[in-house]
Amino acid sequence: MREVIPAPVPGLDLRREYGHHQSPAIRAGGMVFCSGMVAIDPQNGERQHGTVTSEARRIFEKLKLLLASTGSSLDRLVQVHATASSTTCSTASTDNMFRMRRRPAP
Repeated sequence: MREVIPAPVPGLDLRREYGHHQSPAIRAGGMVFCSGMVAIDPQNGERQHGTVTSEARRIFEKLKLLLASTGSSLDRLVQVHATASSTTCSTASTDNMFRMRRRPAP
């Protein structure tokens, strides 16, 4: 059985904001699968450009908000797929994710 998770705030509804045909998240088999994200303001959907670190932080803040709406959290992440243009970008994304977790990764 699968359940489409609606956007918890208007700015995360990419269908409404940009015409993208995707759900923010799907719950299936007791797991939550989240769609890809970019740095946007979750309240108004405006794209937020910045440094790799600031954009990664915004993305993980949105992921935290989306997971909370499903009853989950960053602490329960099993896997993250990220596309980065360099090792520096990848390190910044990973550092942000681990700073936002309340407990260490398993």
